Amino acid sequence: MPSSPSRLRRTLSDLLLAMLNATLILVALCLFLGLRLAGTVEDVTERLTGNLASVAPLRDGVGEMTEELRALRADLAAVTTQAGEASSERVAALNARLEALDARLETTQDRFAELGERIDSAIEDPSVLIDRAVRAAADQTAQNLAGMAGCALPASGAPDLAVNPPGS
Repeated sequence: MPSSPSRLRRTLSDLLLAMLNATLILVALCLFLGLRLAGTVEDVTERLTGNLASVAPLRDGVGEMTEELRALRADLAAVTTQAGEASSERVAALNARLEALDARLETTQDRFAELGERIDSAIEDPSVLIDRAVRAAADQTAQNLAGMAGCALPASGAPDLAVNPPGS
């Protein structure tokens, strides 16, 4: 039968080895989750870049509609100056088309202004984008971990900490 100090030394050695193994497993898990987070942040960055690139065609569309509106106004002015030759039906049709195009242009300009404000706020304070990306990555990681463990996440996203007394 081995002596007590030897057994104690062996037990402490085994305990230390187990703690080292657990620490290494946790470090590996953290590295894996960090890589997943970095991938998600990269995906969000790519999507944001794609969204910013989609603004250019919108600008072109606004420019084209503005030019068309100017041309219609010029046509309308030419028609009204040639009052003897122009029919009131043609003037009414041009006015209706002009008003419809003006409404479309105003709607597009409003959307463009709103998009510009979003882009400006993102450029001025990128921490909002980073926070959103980290939150999205954390949510995705939580869903992935829950899927691997076979668990279902709560619907509200926050744990229910309310304690119900027995018999209620």
